Formats: sequence, C-alpha cells, structure tokens
Amino acid sequence: MLLSRPGVPSSGSRADLALGLARSLRALHDFAAADSKFVLAAALDSAGTTGETAAWERVREWEDQRTPREAAIVLRWARTRTRTPSLAAVMRVHEAVAWIRADSLASADSTLGGPGPEDARVFFWRGWVALAQGDSSRALPSFRRAWELDPWSYEGVRARELARLRVDATQGNPDARVRHTSRVALPAPSSARILDLVGFHDLSLDILRSCAMGESEARANGCVDALEAEGIYRVGHADIDRDLRLRFPPAFAGAVFRAADEESLSPAFIWTIMRLESGYNPAARSRAGALGLLQLIVPTASRLAGRPLSEDSLLDPGLNVRLGAMYLRRLVREFGDLRPASAAYNGGEEAVRRWIAARPRVDDLWVELIPYRETREYVKQTYAAMRRYEAVYEATPAR
Repeated sequence: MLLSRPGVPSSGSRADLALGLARSLRALHDFAAADSKFVLAAALDSAGTTGETAAWERVREWEDQRTPREAAIVLRWARTRTRTPSLAAVMRVHEAVAWIRADSLASADSTLGGPGPEDARVFFWRGWVALAQGDSSRALPSFRRAWELDPWSYEGVRARELARLRVDATQGNPDARVRHTSRVALPAPSSARILDLVGFHDLSLDILRSCAMGESEARANGCVDALEAEGIYRVGHADIDRDLRLRFPPAFAGAVFRAADEESLSPAFIWTIMRLESGYNPAARSRAGALGLLQLIVPTASRLAGRPLSEDSLLDPGLNVRLGAMYLRRLVREFGDLRPASAAYNGGEEAVRRWIAARPRVDDLWVELIPYRETREYVKQTYAAMRRYEAVYEATPAR
C-alpha cells in the first residue's frame, strides 16, 4: 500500500496522507474505510496535532453513526491520544454526554471524575450528573467551581442558575472592581462633528464607535457620551464599568425598548441577537441577503410586516428591530424556551422542530446535542451574553 511504502519520508507525512484519505472516504460516505484511515493517522502521529485531529474527527463520526455506548468507548480511546488540555476536556464532556444518552449516569460520573486539567465544562457536567443522580450536596461544589473558572460561558451561567449562586456582572473581570472616583470626558473628535454637520451621519457614528473603544479613558468617555446623545448607547456612568458598557452596549435603546414592550421580550434578548447577528451595525449585509441590525431577509420581513418591503427599508433600525422582535416572539411562543428559539433564528425552524421531535425535553443536554456546531455555539453564546446584559444593566429577565 502507498501509506506503508518505504519511499514515504516520515510518519508525520504518512499521517497527513492517511487523514486526507480518511476525509475523502468520508465524503464518499464510505464510513468503514474512512474509520480505518482515521485510526491509522492517529497511530502514525500519536504525539502530534495530525494524530489528535484524526482521533477527534473519528469520534465525531462515531457520535453521528453509532450508538451512544459505542461512541463513548471510542471517545475514551481518543482521549488517551490527546495531548492538548482543552481538547481533552472537550472529549471528556462528549464522552460523558454519550454515557448520559446511553442511560449510564454512573459511567458519565466516572468519566468526569477522573484526573485532568480544571475546566468549567467538565465541572458543569460533573454537577449536572450529580444533580440527575439526586445528589445536590455533591452537585453544588462542582457548579460553584464551573462558575468560578468561566463565569460568563454558557456552562458558567447555567452552573450559577442551577446552584442559585449570586451574580456579579464584573465576575471574571478583575479590573472592573476598580472604580474611578471622578469621571473625565474629553470632547468627541472634531472630525465626527464636522462629518455630521455636512450630512455624513453614518461616518460620524463610525468614528465615535471607534473612538469609544480607544486607549484614552477620557476620550472614550466623551465618545460614549456622544453616542448616548444619539440614542445608540444608554448607560449609567457611575455604576457600570466602561469595558462592560462598550462590550455590551444598550444600542438603539429607544427602538429596542419599544419593541421589547410590544412583544413582551427582554431587551437583553434583543440586544444579544443584535450583537451576534450584526455587531450593532444597522447597515450590515450578509452574503445570504440578510439585512440590518437583526439580519432579516426580505421575504420573512415582508410576511411579518404584512406588506412588501425593500432591502433599503430593512436598513432602518426602528423597522428592523420591530420586525426582528416580532419574529423572535413567534419563535419563543412556538418553542417555549429561549434556547430553541435562538437555535431556530440561526439554524432554521424546521431543523429545530426535528430536534424537538427527537428529544422533546429542552434542557442542557438538548443544547449539547444540537447537530449543527455553529447553531450549538450560537445558542450558548446567546444565552450567556443575554444573562451578561441582564447583569450589567439589571434588565428584566427574558419573558
């Protein structure tokens, strides 16, 4: 065979060839042949990144193609070949989840309890399994440690909620505990004012946004003030750390509060979707044709509005936020939980209906089992960022 021929220069090169062949066979849906080449690549580069990658890609195929018990066994095999601590933690969680799906909480508990680097995800699932076993006294220390290690990840936020720990918006941000006794604000750049005067309002706002993220505290404060005057930021200077205000701004506050009231949504939920979809840019356009702050497409927006809409109309912040909030509320009403609602916003309603049909109970395990990696991460980011918004601004929890 080519991969075992003496002329091939090194085990590393042969591992790369084996991994490439495995991927080609996978694309042809020859999973048995692909599996053998993933194993070969992992063996040829047992201490390198190619070997780790091959092991990881192999277990992902087993998760998709085999029973949870079979997947858990292969995950354990892969974990012994992993040298990267973060990847080892991910594999440990995946193995535990596979055991949970196989109705073996004891095996999941054993997997999570073994030696390894401290990781919030591992501690969260350790607490989750203990809680599922009815052992809250063992669950609480694990949840607390998950929260301490990564307080504003999905796992950290959920650990706090399940353990009912007291929230602090500055947790995980030591600098935020230092407060200035006086606040100095220099005027916003003159270029921003001049551009606004001659009609280039959008360029003026872009300069203010860039300035607000600048190195100078006093100049940044002045730019935040100017943005607040435009209704783009609404902040309490004495109470909220500048870094948090800039990372989680209450952008287009008037439009968001109106839409939130009309649709009985948390403003934090709308801001979070805005943050992930457009980065607060009202002129954002995606390659797929999604437009504006909440990245709406014309057909969906037209149905929501009950009339034909143009692309340009969706660049209006007020209209975009109103229609986006209307759509979010419909998703929340149908799916009953913010997590499948945000999954539908990203991955499509039909996909979420299939996932709920397969597993009706929406919980942390449901989130972990979302088949689309992008959507799974989107749901986690949405949930964690929304809770951060609520903590920073003491917003009403999502309804």
